[in-house]
Amino acid sequence: SLAQVPEAALLTRVVTGLVLAPLVIWITLWLPKAVMLTILVAATSRCVDELLRMYPELRPADRVAVALLAAVLALSAVGGPQWFAVVVPLVPVVWLTICLARPGDVAVAARRAALGSLGLGYVGTSCATMVALFARNEPSGGSFDTGRGALLGVFVIVFAGDTGAYFAGRFFGRTKL
Repeated sequence: SLAQVPEAALLTRVVTGLVLAPLVIWITLWLPKAVMLTILVAATSRCVDELLRMYPELRPADRVAVALLAAVLALSAVGGPQWFAVVVPLVPVVWLTICLARPGDVAVAARRAALGSLGLGYVGTSCATMVALFARNEPSGGSFDTGRGALLGVFVIVFAGDTGAYFAGRFFGRTKL
């Protein structure tokens, strides 16, 4: 029941959502496209870096390289399917080449390659899909930009899923992760 949720924690989450939701809507729907694309690409790099910080065998230079490659992957979606089709297979090849070209233990290089590929595949392609949705510009008969609407739809689905998972965990969960 909701009685299990400390009131202060729940209140903090509700207030944060009430403040940030209008901000996200405003940024997504009314910010200039170039600025929003810059935010999406920067977020891609930041998310990859955050994911890869969990693995100590990846040096800061590895995380920077993967973050830059993920940004290239996300930005390639702006160029349309023809650019994306070239960049998607090329980016992992560049990363694998970087990993294997360095002298050292092959097992460590293989693990670094796998972890970087995880960041590129999981975060890079997800963010590239959001960039592709946002970058398209097909007016729906009026002045509404369907790319902006599609990206906002993705945000709503993700936020709703996270909120549902939070409350399902609070209601039905027995042990904390």
